[in-house]
Order: sequence, then C-alpha cells, then structure tokens
Amino acid sequence: MNDQVFDGPKGRCGHPCKGDGRPCRRFITVPYNTCSGHLPDDVKARQTSERTPAEVRPSFEEEYAAIEPACWEWAVSDADLAAARQVDEALADILLKEWQRDRCAVCGEPGCGWLVIDHDHQTGLIRGMLCRSCNTREGGCYGWGPFMKYRKRNPAEILGLRARYWDPIRDEWAKPAAPPDTPEDRRKYNPLIGIGL
Repeated sequence: MNDQVFDGPKGRCGHPCKGDGRPCRRFITVPYNTCSGHLPDDVKARQTSERTPAEVRPSFEEEYAAIEPACWEWAVSDADLAAARQVDEALADILLKEWQRDRCAVCGEPGCGWLVIDHDHQTGLIRGMLCRSCNTREGGCYGWGPFMKYRKRNPAEILGLRARYWDPIRDEWAKPAAPPDTPEDRRKYNPLIGIGL
C-alpha cells in the first residue's frame, strides 16, 4: 500500500480526487486512513475475499463518534484571544467569521459566504458559524459524533467569546429559553381545568 500521508481533516480521506484534484472529503475506512474509493486494488480484492466479522469491525456509529469538529484543529493566536475579550457583542459574528476564515466549524468546508450563525437556544449565546447543512443536522437528530463534541467546545468557547445571538426575525437579542414546565405548571395553566370534564 502507498505510504504517502494526505493532509485531510480528521476522519476525512484527503486524497486528491479524480478530475479536479481537490482533497477528498469522504470518511476514512479504518484502518487504512483512506476512503473506500481510494483504497488500492489489492486491498479492495483482499477485503472482498476476506471479510472481517462484523463484531471485529468498528460500526458506523463508532467511526462517526470518533470524528472531531474541524474547528478543533484550527490555530488560536494570542491576538485572536485578545480580540475576543474586547469585541463588542454586535461584532462577534464578524470576529468569528474572520477566525473561521469562512469555513464551517463542524465539517471545515468553505462556506462561500453562506455560513449561518449557530447559537445555543438554552443560553441565547453564539456558538459559531456553520454551513447550512451542518446547522440543520446540528439542531436535528444528528446530535452525536462531531455535533455533540461541537456543542461542548465550539469556536466561541475556544476563543473565550461570550456574545448573545441577534435574532433577525424578532429584531432583538435572543433570550435564554424558559426552564421546562413542571407538571404543576401544566395543571395550573390548563384551559380545560374547571369546565366540568
């Protein structure tokens, strides 16, 4: 097998793609450190003839859980940290965009100007800039793997930035979410209480 090491983001292949030569963004196949499309022919032939038992192979969940957010690999300078301490809340998104260099904090893909500001709905604080795909998956049922790790240590945490999210729809600063209702609250404010049902 070729011993050449390619410099792709953690968990990604990084081999040059056919045609345009850009680094491959597909997930690596353990233990070959390359995606299935870039495996040498002899390895592909051996894999089909000698299948590893399923209990020995890492599952998709194990491989996916091992992937770290791209922002964990980015350098943080003293100037970045100083700027984060002094930045005005209204300019926090600009500071994040400059530090992230127009890249998504989870997948590392360039956003081409289409990054969105991700924020924590529980605290109302900005977490980082994500591509639309990662922002949708982060808020949905994909709250594990790199997304769970991103929530624990996001670009705002890395830089020490604490800024509230400006909600463009409501035209106001985001407020922390209300604490969850208790059963007593639900009974107290139930409109059906007292109507004889």
